[in-house]
Amino acid sequence: MKRLRVLGIVLSAALLVTGAPQVLLEDNVGVFVYAANSEKNEVALESRISRDRVVNVYQAGEKTSNETTTLRYYKDLPHIPYIDIREYYKMFPGTLYDGFTVRKTGKNKFKVTNRVTLATAKVDTIADVFSSEDMAEFTNVMGLIQPGMDNSYLDGLAYVRYRGQKIAKNKSSAQSYDFESYGIDLRKGKDENGNLTVYMPLCTINDMTTDLAYHYILYIGGDDIYVCDDNRYGNVADNDPSFYKTIIGKGDKRPYTRAERELIYRELCFQIDHCYGYPGREIVDPNSKTKDFDAFLKSYKNKYVTGKKIRSLLMSDKWSKYMMGYDMVGVLLDDGGHTAISIASNTSKANDVVYDAYIKAYKDNPKLYKWYYSRYSEYIYKYTDVSSMTEQRKKGFGLKGNQYYVEKGDTAVCVFDTFCPTAKGMTAIENYYKTKKWPDASTCGEPMVKFVDSLKRAQANPNIKNFVLDITVNGGGSLDIVEAMMSLMLGSGKNYVKYDNPATGQKFTVRYDVDRNFDGVFDEKDKDVSYDLNFAILTSDYCFSCANLYPSLMKDNGILVMGRTSGGGACAIQKMVTPEGFTWQCSSARSRLIDKKGKCIDGGIEPDVDLLKYDKKGNMKTIEVETVYPQILEKADIADYSDFYNIDKLSEAINKYYKN
Repeated sequence: MKRLRVLGIVLSAALLVTGAPQVLLEDNVGVFVYAANSEKNEVALESRISRDRVVNVYQAGEKTSNETTTLRYYKDLPHIPYIDIREYYKMFPGTLYDGFTVRKTGKNKFKVTNRVTLATAKVDTIADVFSSEDMAEFTNVMGLIQPGMDNSYLDGLAYVRYRGQKIAKNKSSAQSYDFESYGIDLRKGKDENGNLTVYMPLCTINDMTTDLAYHYILYIGGDDIYVCDDNRYGNVADNDPSFYKTIIGKGDKRPYTRAERELIYRELCFQIDHCYGYPGREIVDPNSKTKDFDAFLKSYKNKYVTGKKIRSLLMSDKWSKYMMGYDMVGVLLDDGGHTAISIASNTSKANDVVYDAYIKAYKDNPKLYKWYYSRYSEYIYKYTDVSSMTEQRKKGFGLKGNQYYVEKGDTAVCVFDTFCPTAKGMTAIENYYKTKKWPDASTCGEPMVKFVDSLKRAQANPNIKNFVLDITVNGGGSLDIVEAMMSLMLGSGKNYVKYDNPATGQKFTVRYDVDRNFDGVFDEKDKDVSYDLNFAILTSDYCFSCANLYPSLMKDNGILVMGRTSGGGACAIQKMVTPEGFTWQCSSARSRLIDKKGKCIDGGIEPDVDLLKYDKKGNMKTIEVETVYPQILEKADIADYSDFYNIDKLSEAINKYYKN
């Protein structure tokens, strides 16, 4: 018999039945013990198949389906879909990914090969271990963004192309997943043609392969399964408020057995332990060398809630309490914006009965309510700060309407509030390749067009020596735009990003090509584009994600950073899917941004010139304003940002910096 994994206590052997299917047993203090499959049962799994279900596959952006796949259900887990591992990648669009090959290498052992990257993995369906010497390439589907691309990061904008990456030699991407410790059962079985293969829970292989805000599989039961690409097409559930009626349409009762609810909880633990990047500001100990979310919950407590309470909510048989449990996890993992966990938002428009029960559950638990919503006071303060900055900037720069460019004396300022591309703007740039007519920034709203337009205007004015990029109210966006702007500011050879992988310890330098003259071709002519200006970046503590990365890259290359320490946000986003089909996102362990010294930049980028105002005692000067949500936080003391938006002050700082 496969060894028993006992968590917390040892149950009497009388509770375990030799040869019984895998179950999850609960003792009187809520500690779970895994009664593992025996080898005999592993061989006899075919007799436990409940049914095979053929479902339609809808690929990103498509409204019709010409493909199907088969999901397998077992009697002991009647609501948990499994999938033949060979079929998983076949669902992705195009003909590039045609699945895996599976070869038996021993008793209950298999070798799986990615038919595109040729990376391999070993699977043991008795020990429930899945390992690969190169997990990154084994799970790589970024070739859908650019053929031949490594498992890296690219949004696929027309003017940026992935070139390659350099990986530090002292680490490898070898990884091994001990699924047995999570009670997740890998199973062998025969397909419809009698071929022996490996079956995995759909949600588990999703966890392993989902890349950075791109490709993942969404299934909530029924006849349809969706291949999603959030960066380009969005999530079908976000576009259809009634989407989740399939699973919550029958009221507050969760239609899962106890074993299934506990397995769903363990899947969440696996996601957090292996996919969450621990950027540095979360409540869950970022310095812990052994990432074990279940162990953390068992010991965590504060004056409002205990981890054991959160644990019980996550395994509740009520949707309302289950959603509360996810809210609590959201607080524990909150890292400033990249991690967003609230499945209640998935259901608010799908079933009033469930949502009303969810609201009532909070009313019945006022301490939980207070703890959950206390974190919003910080966000309210931040948004109030942004509102104040916007007003102070409008007054200081003399901006009117949607004006994004202003000049005074020897200095030009580009007001740049997002790195997010717009659909209209991307279309306008693609049309420019055909018509050679540069888009109108005021009508297309594309940030890249605004930036290039500002550069050209500054370069054309012989009085302008200095160029300030104001990102003080920029919350982030696309790395592609960061790379293109970096190249235009610094030169054709300066378009890269550095990041590490906390899961493997690897450090990467990824380089890109930029179509700097926007002629639709990556060639030597791109090197001819240059701007002879003194550049400076204006930052605040609202600058997040790409708006935190950009000043880091600029500072690493000697460009002046002014203002206030930026707001952080070091990890790329990874989309997660629960076994039921709910979606949430987290800071990914696959990509955590670092500076040229290898330090994580989640703590923000300190400016070379601090533009905040201080009194004689060194205290920051503030102004009192009303908050955005006075019912939660009535007033707030906001920094005096007047020097941030004083062009004369900016000019003086820039001239002094570059004179030295």
